[in-house]
Amino acid sequence: MQKLNVHLYTTPYCNLMCKHCYSAENNNRAVTLDIRKIKEVLSCLQRDYDVYFELEGGELFISDMLPQLLEDLEEKALRRITITTNATIYRKLKRTVLRNLQDFRISVEGHTDALQKELRGIPLTAIIGNIHKWINDGADICLRITLHKKNVSLIKEMIDY
Repeated sequence: MQKLNVHLYTTPYCNLMCKHCYSAENNNRAVTLDIRKIKEVLSCLQRDYDVYFELEGGELFISDMLPQLLEDLEEKALRRITITTNATIYRKLKRTVLRNLQDFRISVEGHTDALQKELRGIPLTAIIGNIHKWINDGADICLRITLHKKNVSLIKEMIDY
């Protein structure tokens, strides 16, 4: 069976304007995928391929559709899905969803309020609060870090933090 890795760009909308974001420039031209189309793509490709999905945006949690989409999927399907969020918006996800996701990625660019503000325009504090909520809900968090000249020399500190 052929292997695939599919990135589903579920929404162009985001509540941040990160300096390094490649999708921010296209927000006014992009089209949001509706939940029915996402479900159709997931089930169709999983039936015929050895496929892993990465659900991305913009910010996935701007819409409240993601929790319902994930809750409607079987555990087998969830194990092949990675979601990425900037963690500024908390959405409650069922423990079974959180425990079965391939990855629950939180995108951060710094380990201090100052660095996070410089690169993303927001403090780190609120993000940490939401991360703790998801961990308490049963999530196994994976940090996603974009390295660039402002944080590359701090990578070890960021990971240790």
